[in-house]
Amino acid sequence: MKIIEPAVVECKECLELIEINVDMKSVNYDNRDMGPEIEYEGIIESKCAKCANIIYVKISAWEYPEGALNYSEIELDGVNLIKSPVFSCIKE
Repeated sequence: MKIIEPAVVECKECLELIEINVDMKSVNYDNRDMGPEIEYEGIIESKCAKCANIIYVKISAWEYPEGALNYSEIELDGVNLIKSPVFSCIKE
């Protein structure tokens, strides 16, 4: 799983727009009827470059069946979501 277009978030303190592009790591694997279901996760804990507000972004995505994005979700703290990321399941 790879992010091909980053998420965009807005700092809740200063309204700075921040692109979030994180490496997605496999964190869970489950065999199901149509093959493996793989959960991926990427986490950023940082400070806003403009105002030093603490930001937290956790992006989770599930691939099932293999090669297809089944579901994704984003957990945020300190920022508002402006644009969701775009994912690719294609192995390079």
